[in-house]
Amino acid sequence: MSSVFISFSSADEHEARLVAALCSEQGTTPWFMARSMRSGDWQIQIDNAIKNCDLVIVLVSQASNRPTSYVKNEILLARRLEKPIAPIVIDGVSLPTALLDLHAWSWNRKSSIDLQNIILEIILGTVQTSRKNATESDTEEDNQFDEKSESPPILSRGPSYHTIKGHLAPVSKQTGTSHTFGSGANQMKADESPNSFQLKKLLQLTIIASLIGLAIAVVIISLL
Repeated sequence: MSSVFISFSSADEHEARLVAALCSEQGTTPWFMARSMRSGDWQIQIDNAIKNCDLVIVLVSQASNRPTSYVKNEILLARRLEKPIAPIVIDGVSLPTALLDLHAWSWNRKSSIDLQNIILEIILGTVQTSRKNATESDTEEDNQFDEKSESPPILSRGPSYHTIKGHLAPVSKQTGTSHTFGSGANQMKADESPNSFQLKKLLQLTIIASLIGLAIAVVIISLL
C-alpha cells in the first residue's frame, strides 16, 4: 500500500495533519487538502486522489457529520469505487449512516499515543488484507488457466455436471448403466480398466487360436 487519502472537515485540519504525519512514519504517502490548498478545480483533485488511493481514512467528528460537510460526498465516492475505508471516530460522536457497516476506531483528541496505535493497526491491517486478496486473485487465475489448458474427461452427454479434479464433466441422467467406447467386440466399458480389457482380449484370442488348431487337427485326422 502506498497512498492514503484522508477525508476530514476543515474544522479538523489539525487532527488531519497528525494522521498524515503518522501515516508517513509507516511508509505510506498521505493525501489531504487543507483549506489553504484549495484553488482552481480542487474538487476534481479530491475526486482523482480518491480514485488513485489505496486506503481512505475518514475523520468522523461533529463537524464532518454536518449536512453541509464535503466528507459525506467523499465517503460515497470511496464506497462506489470499493475503496478500503477506515473511520476514526473523534470524541465518541456517532458514525454516519454510510459507515455503519464498517469497523471503526475510537479516538480521544487528547491522546496522541492512542492515535499512533490506531494508525499502525489500520495500515498493517490494510496491507495484510491487500496481500490476502492478491494471493486469492492469483490462485483464482491459476485455477482458471488450468481449466482452460486441460481437457476435461467426457463421460456422457447431459445437462447435469459434477466436478473431476477442478473440471466440469457431464453426468448421464441414467443410473445403473455403464458407458462404452468403441464398437462391437472391441467395445470397452467406461468403468473397466485398460489392463482388464487387454486381459480379456488376450483370452479371446487364445480361445480362437485353440479352436482353429482343433479344427485343423480334425481335418488332418479325417484325411488319414
